[in-house]
Amino acid sequence: LYRRERVELERDRRQGAAGTDGGAEQEQLVPVEEVAARLGYAGAREFNRAVREGRESSLGAADGTLPPASGRGRPRKAYRRARVEEAVTARRRRG
Repeated sequence: LYRRERVELERDRRQGAAGTDGGAEQEQLVPVEEVAARLGYAGAREFNRAVREGRESSLGAADGTLPPASGRGRPRKAYRRARVEEAVTARRRRG
């Protein structure tokens, strides 16, 4: 069952990358590295630690994944652009 689910997810991801209807959602996702930079973290590792520790409660769970940047390795966590914008705006208001 797990294997079938992974195959279906991979197929859907590839269809999205090919420009079918799934591609529109991928355009709305921001990779974790970009989120970390926009929120002022040194890198994705530091940002992920902040999420685990509860310091970034507004962005706790990822909204999806994107293919690895290099084309190899594990998929990267990604967040919806609207949620990222809200977090950045809130951070600016706080100071």
